[in-house]
Amino acid sequence: MKKRILYIGMVVGLFVSCGDDAPSSGEGLADNEPSLSGTVEDADITVDAPLTYNPSEEFQRVIGFGGMETQWTGRTLDDGEIRLLFGKEEGQLGYNILRVRIAPEGESKWRELANGIIRARKLGATILATPWSPPAEMKTNNSVNGDGELKVECYGDYADYLIRFANYMEGLGAPVDVLSIQNEPDIKTTYETCNWTPEQIFNFVKGYAKRIKEETGCKVMVAESFSYKHQYTDPILNDAEACGAIDCIGGHIYGNNPLESYALAHEKGKEFWMTEYLLNDAWGNGDETLVSAEALRDENMEFVTGVNRCMEVGMQVYLWWYLRRFYSMIGDGTVGSELDEPTVRGYFLSHFARYAAGRVRIGVNLPEGMPEEVTATAYKNADGGVSLMLVNPAGESVSVKVAMPEDKTEAVQITTVSGTAITDIPKKMEKTAVRPAEGIRLEPYSLTTLLVE
Repeated sequence: MKKRILYIGMVVGLFVSCGDDAPSSGEGLADNEPSLSGTVEDADITVDAPLTYNPSEEFQRVIGFGGMETQWTGRTLDDGEIRLLFGKEEGQLGYNILRVRIAPEGESKWRELANGIIRARKLGATILATPWSPPAEMKTNNSVNGDGELKVECYGDYADYLIRFANYMEGLGAPVDVLSIQNEPDIKTTYETCNWTPEQIFNFVKGYAKRIKEETGCKVMVAESFSYKHQYTDPILNDAEACGAIDCIGGHIYGNNPLESYALAHEKGKEFWMTEYLLNDAWGNGDETLVSAEALRDENMEFVTGVNRCMEVGMQVYLWWYLRRFYSMIGDGTVGSELDEPTVRGYFLSHFARYAAGRVRIGVNLPEGMPEEVTATAYKNADGGVSLMLVNPAGESVSVKVAMPEDKTEAVQITTVSGTAITDIPKKMEKTAVRPAEGIRLEPYSLTTLLVE
């Protein structure tokens, strides 16, 4: 993606329409119009210069947001959970991408995914299918778990296996849209996995990806590296035949700090997906005991700041790990979470799903005097409507003015605030009418979406 250029001048002559993007979920988004607040309460920090944005400075088109199916936890997502996660109505989260696992057991496990896929697709979701391991007999260690590689003599069989999965799901009325070659080929684990070198991934893609795409109609993704290692995808992108056989570059961001853009993927016209991440260190070393209330709140803010950062470096998709878990988008009833109740992380991601997905990211400039922890991204829709995502992860409130078009004075502000417990959400999706040129308030530990009309 091209580098961001910061604009200081006021943006004028822009007509912005919320249209179908008008708020429709969560607390404060129900029956009444937002009350108009023409002034900003005294904030801890006041920034004198205005925030500006530039709709003519375009970056990536954002595809969407979502996460992983929960089959591995012992239960797939049920109909109500699918509606809550992917529905676009009031009280629903509005996600639009579901990732599922291609289980090496075959059809007996694959059919368990069908109902959720069908329901999610009816709500507009795109389906990504990812294998963790080929069937045991195709691996050098004859096990789906632990170290082991795909046998060279089984490359063709593995291509047939992926094709079989896609066509089987199609036959159940539950087609997938994107087929990945392998989850995290670059780490050694004791659970279900398969190790690949960059050369092995390249050889498989060059030899078989075109046939997979032709015989399934799916887009093909590589390589879902644990930390977005470009050595797994650069050779593919730099080879005309291999590059032509794939559609999406996928990767995870574990240990990837700072995040980086991927100019080569953009140059070659490939979709740039972040397909898995999770944070649960606030609960200690896997013992599900909360380290502290502040640790949870800080981790919530680390999460949403990370989503903004992923968008800043040009990623088009952000996917979380399990969608239903105590540290995820909706609770699973354990560790103090409420079963099927959205968490603050669920609401944070809903902002992006509703007001960034399907839009083009545009230039935005944070003014001098803004605390360095605050991050901002901005997006426009096909009608010219603009949304701004402002994350304030610190404990002080901030007042900042926003440069507005000359003929516009009002906007809609939607705020989610993190508390210090899973069920503590001081503001879920609180909707307020504001006059941005006079100033908006960024609450401590918050995500604010600004929609201008």
